[in-house]
Amino acid sequence: MVKAAQLSYEVQSLFPRSGLMRTWHRDPSRNPGSGPPFHTSADRTGWDPGALASKDVLVVEDESYLCELLSDVIESEGHTARKASNGLEALELMKERKPQLVLLDLMMPIMDGWEFMDAVKANPQWDGVPIVIITAIYDVKRTQEETGARAVITKPFDIDQISEIVRMYAI
Repeated sequence: MVKAAQLSYEVQSLFPRSGLMRTWHRDPSRNPGSGPPFHTSADRTGWDPGALASKDVLVVEDESYLCELLSDVIESEGHTARKASNGLEALELMKERKPQLVLLDLMMPIMDGWEFMDAVKANPQWDGVPIVIITAIYDVKRTQEETGARAVITKPFDIDQISEIVRMYAI
């Protein structure tokens, strides 16, 4: 049996406005203490993932491969990614430390994204934490209105959107 964390893979993403390519390489053999297991190469002039202030991003996604991919992309940009596979786990992580951004799937077991949003809204200490929904639900406007999320990204998504969302919404 091969575990997902042991797999090597490469993801290429094109910046539509500039036409430049960024490639993410996952290398599970990298020493865990030496930084994220994902490293990037980019053709964007002056791009330095370490130049931005590090943000704490909570990724709430029940699909383990997507959770890993999102976390790897966030960490490759120099930020911290904490992971939860459902809303209940995410609430426990939020009790430990208030995140600067939550990336939230809606359809999950145990506690779904809607229940998680209700719990966050009910706790005044979490006021102002930006939540961005990543979902397969295609009625983006209605989903955003119903949840009060800062933004909604539909699956499948462009990896570049994740970096942009962190830059735009992490407080």
